[in-house]
Amino acid sequence: SERKMMSIAYILNGKKIVFAKGAPEVIVEKSDRCLIEKKVTRMNKKLKKSILEKNKEFASKGYRVLALAYKEYKKPLEENLIFIALVALSDPPRPEVKEAVEECYSAGIRVIMITGDNPETAKAIAREVGIKSEGVITGDELDKLSNEELKEHLDRGVNIFARTSPFHKLRILELLQSDGHVVAMTGDGVNDALALKRADVGIAMGIRGTEVAKEASDIILLDDNFATIRNAVKEGRRIFDNIRKFVNYLLTCNVAEVMVVLLTTLAFPFISLYPMQILWINFITDGLPAIALSVDPARPDVMKRKPRKRGEGIINKKLAILIGGIGVGMSLVTLGTFLTILPLGIDNARAALFTGFIMYEFVRIAVIKYNEKLASWKDWLANKVLVYSLLLSLCLQLLILYSPIAPVFKVVPLGALEWLILLSGTLIGFGSGILIALVVDK
Repeated sequence: SERKMMSIAYILNGKKIVFAKGAPEVIVEKSDRCLIEKKVTRMNKKLKKSILEKNKEFASKGYRVLALAYKEYKKPLEENLIFIALVALSDPPRPEVKEAVEECYSAGIRVIMITGDNPETAKAIAREVGIKSEGVITGDELDKLSNEELKEHLDRGVNIFARTSPFHKLRILELLQSDGHVVAMTGDGVNDALALKRADVGIAMGIRGTEVAKEASDIILLDDNFATIRNAVKEGRRIFDNIRKFVNYLLTCNVAEVMVVLLTTLAFPFISLYPMQILWINFITDGLPAIALSVDPARPDVMKRKPRKRGEGIINKKLAILIGGIGVGMSLVTLGTFLTILPLGIDNARAALFTGFIMYEFVRIAVIKYNEKLASWKDWLANKVLVYSLLLSLCLQLLILYSPIAPVFKVVPLGALEWLILLSGTLIGFGSGILIALVVDK
């Protein structure tokens, strides 16, 4: 990778011959003769120029080009070679790579190509897959640049580096990290191991990757496909979002529950909720609906957001305000419902408060979904597990209210008026939750 060529010595028809292959510009420079129509002729400037122009033509079309040469065994082995031919290799990128690169850009992910290929080949492939770059820097040019100069080029938007060695990859990686970037690096060779180990996320190729590269990496791509990296980023964001939803939902419900029980205990001489009822509320709200949030599909805009800041926790400032604000809002609405029904009887108010907490889990889920800016009902109902868990929670609550087991939970059936007040409170809770979410977003 450093010399950009390789040679072997082989006995052919009783003669020891040196066969060489490598980058055309390197092989041509080491050749003083050329094989034309089975005749060895002297290499001149015009012939060299013609070969290199043909190499540039092939490379500009996206071909990987190798030059072939030979000579009889004589030291120095890689000097005074006889040029044979150019070999154009077609290795087109997979069709899905262009879309994956576009999605990476929309997600705030910068894509940098560091390749050993000819600069023209690198530019052609970059155009094909949609990698944007303010020019191309070769390995030789890279060696002449100081770290400050290279950083200036990176800041300017140079994203294509050609005719590089694996050690150039490490240098670029460390410069990006020193500038505060989180860097994922891909590689497949032994010489890539150091860069893979040093990267924030090292990604090795599972098919053509060496064992050393795989051992040094954090992730191994089983299909060697760039689009899989995009898919992994998308899945990681989905999982992180779902953890936040889970924490958001549980803490909001628990804040409201603690506040209501505390305030009613301090304000009234009777128990607002019995221990059995509190346990049931926790079982229903902290059970299936909360778990169902963990399998929520990715938000439509999951790959249109900039990456979160390094070190940002699950509960950031915005989420903390949202949990506190909506938690207090739910408490006030729940207390209002309780006080409105209280003149109809303590048992009725207690049953309404008991049922209200179950109803407001629908409100909290709805506010979370609303914040995701879902475009259609299909998106709202995409998580079937969540839909079924909410319906099951409601059915279980109705079973407790209107079945012979109601006395076990010390509740009475709710009448039409109580349900009307309860549903009105639910709608008010939904509206206030959305309002608080909109204020926090701003």
